[in-house]
Amino acid sequence: MENEYDIVERFADAVGLPIVARIPRSELFARAESEGRTIAELFPGSDAAKEFEKVATHVLSIKKNRSELRESRPLNDEQMGMIAKGERITGEPGADDTEKGTCRVCMRKPLVRKATTENRILSSCATAGAVYGCLSVSDAVTILHGPRSCAHIMSALKGIAEVKRGYGTDLQSVRIHSTEMDDTVSVFGGAGTLEQRIRDLILEGRKNFFIVTSCVSGIIGDNAIDVVNAISNEHPEIYFRVIEADGNITGDMGTGYVASADAMLDAVDGSVSPEDMTVNTIAERYLFRRGRDPDGGTRALFSALGIRMNCRFMYETTLESIKNIRLGKMTFAAGDDAESKRISRLVESKAGISVEKGTLPVGLKGYKAFHKKMGEAFGIGDVAEEVCLRGERRYLSEIGRLRKRTEGKRAIIEDRFTADIDWLLELLSDLGIEVIKIGMGPRHEWKEHPESRYGEMGIPFAENYSIGDLNSDIRELEPDLVLTDSGLTSLDVRATGYIRPDVGIEGVLEFGRRLANLMSVPVIEGWRRYA
Repeated sequence: MENEYDIVERFADAVGLPIVARIPRSELFARAESEGRTIAELFPGSDAAKEFEKVATHVLSIKKNRSELRESRPLNDEQMGMIAKGERITGEPGADDTEKGTCRVCMRKPLVRKATTENRILSSCATAGAVYGCLSVSDAVTILHGPRSCAHIMSALKGIAEVKRGYGTDLQSVRIHSTEMDDTVSVFGGAGTLEQRIRDLILEGRKNFFIVTSCVSGIIGDNAIDVVNAISNEHPEIYFRVIEADGNITGDMGTGYVASADAMLDAVDGSVSPEDMTVNTIAERYLFRRGRDPDGGTRALFSALGIRMNCRFMYETTLESIKNIRLGKMTFAAGDDAESKRISRLVESKAGISVEKGTLPVGLKGYKAFHKKMGEAFGIGDVAEEVCLRGERRYLSEIGRLRKRTEGKRAIIEDRFTADIDWLLELLSDLGIEVIKIGMGPRHEWKEHPESRYGEMGIPFAENYSIGDLNSDIRELEPDLVLTDSGLTSLDVRATGYIRPDVGIEGVLEFGRRLANLMSVPVIEGWRRYA
């Protein structure tokens, strides 16, 4: 190709990246391929092999010193056209009257675009977390600026979770759209496909958009904000937010999930005042409860007290309810995991409302404390006390029935990831099950070590607990039951997984019934005895 080196040099200068090697065209490639070997193996002294060695040396150097990684300057379509015509770009690429990297629509910086400094293996990406967060807004479209395969995987996993929860209609998983980026975008860029997808959806009548970038758009330097700025000038009535998650370049799923919360909270109306007998919830997840009414626990908890739920932020909501989130007199976080805590801090700082300490109650102890708190906060002490007593009587009655099958049993808990198992220890105690050991994984960051909270129970704790430790304890201690929040053991023992149940007491009772039923079946199924 004529002047191909000049074209590459102009592109490298424009985006601010060095040319690491110049690999020459050579018939040696065809000869090596026909032998099923590489250039370096078959022709180690060739010019091409020497250039590949430069690439390898450069990669190894970056691996040792991440500071050598460089941030590229994204180019828009006009600038790419200039390079293709043989022109050099002068000045700052993409310079205009808007602060660099800022969206005109919301005048806020997106996620910082940077070379990742993560040294740990990420099991998920920020794009997936951002997409899942945005899908909770029912009257908005989420566009994944990335490959079709990524959108398919995210939609499928979300859909599976929804089916398990018992949903059949209005699935969040169908709210995702993709720009279907393929290998051609590495040459021509994907800004054009993003623009076309947005315009097509506007023609369909869509009014609210979240655009989430993937690793592909991040690596090639697509500027989604430029695209949104141009369209928003034509359609000021359309609501846009861009979340530059860039796959796992910016972090893992939790990072993206929090970033989506940050973007949503831009819609909050600061002039709204709280109304009595209304509450908000934050960052509810797909909890334990399944079946016909999988979300009923949270609704029932408040409706029994005559309290209206205003906004279920990051669960199932609308932009209008996010805008009016300040209507809620009280706001509760559903969980105590790291992402929920970060989202709570965002809500406090951006919406200007206080998030209650503690989480929505799980188990009888929390249930009683919750009703006392609500009675005082809303001046409905008599109603709250009556509702609480009814729930307590129902709980104690059911526990008494289940205890006939569980009392005197002994259990080991493997707690590798769950920060709060208070509800589980309370349930086991109520069922008469003795906890003979708790093995904790290496990922815990305790404010207060659980041994100090449960020291009076005499439970031995083991840190950095592995599957090998669990199997060894099963042989030595011979428990009747193993409860785990990770993989199940392969040894012959009754075992079941656990996650945080639905709020209130019903989710805990459902898990109690599972344990009681487990105690009623043989340790080894009959067919296995003859296998």
